[in-house]
Amino acid sequence: MGLKRRGARKSKPKTNQQQAVNYRYKNLQIILALALAAFVSLYLRYRLFPILSYNPAYVLAADNDSASYLRLFDLALTKFPKMPGSIDFYSAYPWGFKQVISPIWPYFLAMFSIPMSVIFRLQPAQAAGLLAIAVGLAAPIPIYFFTKEIFGKQIALISAFISLFLPRFVSLSNTRIDHHVADLLLVSLIFASFLNARRYYIEKKTSDFVILLGVAGMLVAAAMLISLSLILILSMIMVPVIISLFIFSREEVEPVFAVSCGIFGFASLILALLTLTTTWFVKSFDFSHLSYLHIAVFGVIAIISGVGFAAFRTSINLSTIRIIVASALVALIGLAFSISPTSSILVKAYLRSIGSYPLGIETQELSSMFSRGIFIPIAHYSYLFFIAPLAIIYSLLAILHKRAFKFEHLFFYSMFTLLGFYAIEALYYSLYLSIFIVIGYALSIALVARSFRVKINDTKSGNKRVNLMLSVCTLAVILVMAYEDSVLLKPVMTNPNLLDIAQYIRENTPAPGNFYRPEEKPSYGIMCNWDQSFRLQYFSQRATVSTGNHETGIKGVIAAEKFFQALSENEGLKVLEGLNVKYVVIDRLIDFWEGDISRIGEPTIRPIEVARRVDPSEADMNKIRQTMAARLYYDILSPPPIDNRPPLHHFRLLYISDAFYGPEPFIIQEVVKGARIIVKMAPGDTASIETKITANNGYVITWRSTGQADENGIFSTIVPYSTQGGKPFIKVERYRLKSGNIDSFFDVDEDAVQNGETISLSI
Repeated sequence: MGLKRRGARKSKPKTNQQQAVNYRYKNLQIILALALAAFVSLYLRYRLFPILSYNPAYVLAADNDSASYLRLFDLALTKFPKMPGSIDFYSAYPWGFKQVISPIWPYFLAMFSIPMSVIFRLQPAQAAGLLAIAVGLAAPIPIYFFTKEIFGKQIALISAFISLFLPRFVSLSNTRIDHHVADLLLVSLIFASFLNARRYYIEKKTSDFVILLGVAGMLVAAAMLISLSLILILSMIMVPVIISLFIFSREEVEPVFAVSCGIFGFASLILALLTLTTTWFVKSFDFSHLSYLHIAVFGVIAIISGVGFAAFRTSINLSTIRIIVASALVALIGLAFSISPTSSILVKAYLRSIGSYPLGIETQELSSMFSRGIFIPIAHYSYLFFIAPLAIIYSLLAILHKRAFKFEHLFFYSMFTLLGFYAIEALYYSLYLSIFIVIGYALSIALVARSFRVKINDTKSGNKRVNLMLSVCTLAVILVMAYEDSVLLKPVMTNPNLLDIAQYIRENTPAPGNFYRPEEKPSYGIMCNWDQSFRLQYFSQRATVSTGNHETGIKGVIAAEKFFQALSENEGLKVLEGLNVKYVVIDRLIDFWEGDISRIGEPTIRPIEVARRVDPSEADMNKIRQTMAARLYYDILSPPPIDNRPPLHHFRLLYISDAFYGPEPFIIQEVVKGARIIVKMAPGDTASIETKITANNGYVITWRSTGQADENGIFSTIVPYSTQGGKPFIKVERYRLKSGNIDSFFDVDEDAVQNGETISLSI
């Protein structure tokens, strides 16, 4: 019984020095593995963001928002070290809009890209792109510290590894230098700071606690200065804070209220000081100008948390505190919704947050995640998407079963639930839900390893095998996501036809003003599809009437939709009155609405009852063919029989982007007064005036106007094309006048078309 095996040696306990060496060796292995993973992730992001191999301007502005941010970046470079901030007539012509805050994120990129571009001999836009990639690669760091506070170091490490390859994070490169990559880092940092500050309070590390509160407060303020929409995400933090009051003990809740009061108190103080010392804020308490709204919201959160914390420092019974807080919350909510201005702002904020304002579910980024099929969540989160929520739910049930539920768990699960709801309602919030999805993947891997551990009796060898299992599963998930990143995600380039039409505009139309002095109102604007406006504005350096989907540009959106869907030329011209539109750019992506277009953007409960886009399957094609959109575009590319096509008298074709290669072409038409042709002929006789126009790509169209002389023997019409001194790339034949057996030709010069001069002819 007591005999030892022959040759067996009794293992000696490891010394502290040996344990330290092993610990450092394991840490070195992890660091090297993370460095390798970060390098591979960098390659995947760079592949999606080929800023050094393509024209960086084209790549950086492949979507609408990034085009607007690239322009702000260029303005920051031009005006550096002064920060641009003005009424921008180029982005919302002719109204202009005040920037609620100065463009902090583009300015930050400009500040660091200037020395980088000199040191590494890059274009500033290329340096900004590399900085955006670097910020994206930094996101796993706060995700690690956030997860470590909730589920421990093991789950945190796995989450950090996976977050380097999650498609949603890697594809942030597609947004170029937009603010989303900064939003992800800031939100992760704020979440991590909240939980770590709570631990410092419990451990009585007062100096660390105060410092972290100050840093977190600055992060919250920075988040508001970069993206005002984060007010919703950050305000959600109060949900687990309030719930904790009613389910945890006094000792557990006190640190939570202390942290909430400190972070939001610091944030409110910083933002309030900025309003006094800078001109970044608009003095208007309105949803479209959130400058004071978020200060008020964060101030209220800080006050509520501060009052709660003060109550915990007294001898007041916890049940009494709960009753007081519950009553105060009910009163506060009732008061907020009973006061008309406040309730209006809250309703607008909520409807905007779930995609009902200003263009409802039709807006791409604010549409439901599942509205376009199951591929969307897979493209954002990977083929393994459904594993993460299941693992999160299973882990919650396990925690509840063990009765080990803590505030960290409450924070995680409540924020996951809230962001999950909003991500389903609006795709925009999928970025922040991704923080929790990567943790869900880590939990699923840990569940597999734990089930494997139960079957192993030898603790020493079992731990090694479990660690091996964790590593293998993590690597498998990373390989799946890396494959998706390399195969499914493609670099996004700007539509070549849009670039072509923009280049034509820059080279062949007069500049309306100084593109880098946006506070000066240009001399004219361009009407275009609002979805293309920021890109066209940036590449052509012209003012666009129909700015992108922003509350401040809703007038332009309405003007564009009303113009393109006008059912007559006179109706279309009436929309353009006062807008000083000189050119119209149009592409195939035309929307058709029913309802009152002028009410687009009203924050109604059901915005589709005000005005909604008509599905092509239910559209009246005969009516669509009468709209200005169809007459400006399809009557050029696929014209109906000439006798069934009434001519446009005040719009003339200037250029068609390459219609035979790549996507469908863009067309630019000029708005002109037109030359009035008066023909003296016998009363009642019919006449026609026509010409042939050869476009830049060789496409030939016929312009014809027919009519009958009145009782005075006058036939009158307006022609938009000149045969002498016209625009380049378009060849116009001499006008042909036909009446009976009479057939004659005449010319119209450019001045007559531009000034609306009259040309008299007789038969």
